Amino acid sequence: DPPALRRKLTALYGASDVASYVDPRADVSAHARIGQGVVVQRRAVVSADVVLGDGARINIGAQVHHDCKLGAFVTLAPAALLMGGVVVGSDVYIGAGAIVLQGLSIGDGAVIGAGAVVTRSVPPGTTVAGVPARPIGR
Repeated sequence: DPPALRRKLTALYGASDVASYVDPRADVSAHARIGQGVVVQRRAVVSADVVLGDGARINIGAQVHHDCKLGAFVTLAPAALLMGGVVVGSDVYIGAGAIVLQGLSIGDGAVIGAGAVVTRSVPPGTTVAGVPARPIGR
């Protein structure tokens, strides 16, 4: 379910017609802001003062901690973890079990490989993988 496909479907049907869904087994702060067409799956955690942009998908067991800002059509794969204050651009894919350390930024269209530990901000359009995460392509 790549971000580009969700973006196309939203354009086709109109953003105002795409409802958001938060699984009742997710832990979502009353102080989080959730855009249109967002999906938050079971066992996901969305903490206080988080902003989830339109079309974002927070998969099973993913965690988004305090003060994170996610752009439109971001995907967090299962068990991905964003520590506090992370800023994620639009159309970003963060792989299963990846960890992004506190206060970093991830540019538009970036891809974070499964299991990566991101210790530095990632430029737009860059793919990173490994521990610590290093660029492997654009």
